[in-house]
Amino acid sequence: LIKEIVTNSKDKVLNKVDIQLDKDQKYASGTNYDSSGKLSSTYKDIVANEYNQLTSIKEYKADSTLKSSSENTYDKQYWKRGTTKDSSGHVTYKGENKYDDKWNVIENTNTTSKIDSTHKYVDTTVTKKWRYDRFDNMGNWTQRTEMNDKGKPTKIYKRELTYFKK
Repeated sequence: LIKEIVTNSKDKVLNKVDIQLDKDQKYASGTNYDSSGKLSSTYKDIVANEYNQLTSIKEYKADSTLKSSSENTYDKQYWKRGTTKDSSGHVTYKGENKYDDKWNVIENTNTTSKIDSTHKYVDTTVTKKWRYDRFDNMGNWTQRTEMNDKGKPTKIYKRELTYFKK
């Protein structure tokens, strides 16, 4: 269970979230602070699945009015899709992952919706795809290729995993 999240950039705190648990050690609420340490928002109405992953949550502004609400869907412990709505109910974020038979993410699509200078919502969708090229003897990937939505390779990731001895 996560107790605190601190986001930094160039050694400067951009934001901090403190998370509180209830008597059953389940997520109860969260407090979000801005870079100056001032209360930015609170998180309430938190629902989590059996893996303690958030399935729904509401964020409230410092004045206690609703800022956003989010819902997530999982298949076992794997995130499948999620949405975030602003206080008016407009979907500001929508995302979805697709997996291969080994639960490696093979495609991620995210759509964000923001208000432009003409006060209209403008949607931006980004799709990334991955191909898994190499695996170690434990079945975990050691090389994968990121591709754009047209299938053109854009980046190769390599990693080396070290395991505890049995």
